[in-house]
This record gives sequence, C-alpha cells and structure tokens, in this order.
Amino acid sequence: MKTKQKAKKPAAKPARKASPLPAKKEELSKLKEEDFQVENPPPKEDLRWVEVECPYCGESFDVRVDPGEEGQSLVQDCQVCCKPVQLSVDVEEGEITVFASRG
Repeated sequence: MKTKQKAKKPAAKPARKASPLPAKKEELSKLKEEDFQVENPPPKEDLRWVEVECPYCGESFDVRVDPGEEGQSLVQDCQVCCKPVQLSVDVEEGEITVFASRG
C-alpha cells in the first residue's frame, strides 16, 4: 500500500521595508526643484573639441575645452594608453592652443 506525501510549503519571504517617500500628496507638492538637482550639470554649449597628442604614446585624442576660461589647466587620461595627461589651455584672439605634458 502506497502512502501519499504532502508537498512542503516554501519558506515565507521576509517583508520588504517601505521606501522613505513622503506620506501625503501635499508633502510631494512641497518639494522644490532644488531637491532634484543633478550632480553633473549639462555641458555648456560653447565648449569646443580640440585634438591633442599624448606625450606618452604619441596617439592623438580629443578633449573638450571652454574657450571662455583663460589659463585653464586640467588632467585627463589618454583615451588610448590611459595615462594621465596634464593639459594647459591657452586662448588668444579666439584661437585655442592646448599643451599636453606628462602628468
């Protein structure tokens, strides 16, 4: 004689915690635009692409610079060999010159 076996019930799942949202619609409407500020603002429209040569590997890559900022200096990794390149930007009469050196 065969006996029937009952199937085991799956273990209960732990309850999820509620996310910290305002409880009422009125609280949602009180939120301001400042509460949703993006960490990285969108790029400026007047930025320009300039081609530079990596002082390590000799390959060319493009960087974006702001022609409105006189004497800016920044470090950017080479897009080919990934080494840090020190960039010095010179803007004279609307002409942009970027000097690349080992960082």
